[in-house]
Amino acid sequence: MAKIFIKFNAAIINEVELSKNEVRFGRKPDNDIVINNPAVSGYHGLFKKEGDGYVVEDLNSTNGTFVNGRRIKKSHLEDNDNIRVAKHILEFHTDSNAPKPKGLDIPIDPTQEAKKEVLRKSLGLPPESEEGKKEIDEKSEEKEEKKEPAPPPTPAPPSSSPPPISSSPPPTKPTFPSRPTAPQQKSKGSHAVIKIVSGAVGDQTEVPIRGLVTYIGSADQAVIKIKGFLAPGLAAAISQRPEGYFLKAVKPGYPKVNGNPVHEQALLESGALIECGGTNMVFYLSDDKKKGSEKEPH
Repeated sequence: MAKIFIKFNAAIINEVELSKNEVRFGRKPDNDIVINNPAVSGYHGLFKKEGDGYVVEDLNSTNGTFVNGRRIKKSHLEDNDNIRVAKHILEFHTDSNAPKPKGLDIPIDPTQEAKKEVLRKSLGLPPESEEGKKEIDEKSEEKEEKKEPAPPPTPAPPSSSPPPISSSPPPTKPTFPSRPTAPQQKSKGSHAVIKIVSGAVGDQTEVPIRGLVTYIGSADQAVIKIKGFLAPGLAAAISQRPEGYFLKAVKPGYPKVNGNPVHEQALLESGALIECGGTNMVFYLSDDKKKGSEKEPH
C-alpha cells in the first residue's frame, strides 16, 4: 500500500497510508492529513487513486502545491516523489516493484563460461563458432562422465530395540517474570490536552491537541507558544499516531520530557512534564484529566 511520509526540516514527523481512494490534506482539522501552518490553505490538495497509480491535485490553494520543485495543478506520482506544501514535504512511496529488464531472468554461470573458453583455445577454434560450441560441449560431457560419482552414504542399520525411555521428566526452561508493559495510552473518545503551568505566553493556559501534528515554539505557525531567550521558532512537535502521542525534537536537545533532554523523539504518557525554554507544561489525556478533577478533596 502506498504511503506518505510527512517531513519538516528533513525530519520525518508522521506517516500516513493511502488507504482510501481520496486522501485530502490541508490546515483544517477535518482533513485526512492536517498540516498546522498558516501558509497552508484550509483544503489545500488531495491524493487520488487513478488506475494502478496515484495522482496529487491542488485544490486552488493560495500558495500552491509543488512536485519535485515544479508547481502543479494535477500530477501523476512516481515512487519517491517530493510534494512540497509550504515548508512541509510530503514524500510519496509505493511498495510496487519495478518490472524486471528483459534478458536478465536467467543468471549466467561465469565458471562454466571460463571452462568453455579454455577448451575453445585448446582446439584452436575462433570464439563463439558453432563448431567450437559443439566440440566444447562434447568435451565437457566426456569430462563429466570420467568423474567418479561420490559413493552414497551408508544408511545406519535399523535398531532392534527402541531407545531407552528416561524415567525423569525432560528439563524445563527456566521461566522469568514478564516485563510489565505500560497500559495503552489512547482510549476511545480521549483527546490530548496541554496545560501550561508556568511561562505562558499571553492568555494561553490550556491547548487541546488537534490534528496529526502540533508545533511548539515562538514562531507564528507554532500552536503552543513558549518563552525564553533565543527561543527557537519551532522547538518541538507533538504528533498523534495509532500507538499514542510522541514529542519530536525539531531542535535536538532543546525540549525536555520529565527532565530528560529529547534529541529525537519521546513517547508522551498522561501527566508527562514538558519543558521548552522558559515554559513548562503538562501533557494530559482528557479523560485522565477529567478523572483527576473529579476526585473528592481530603
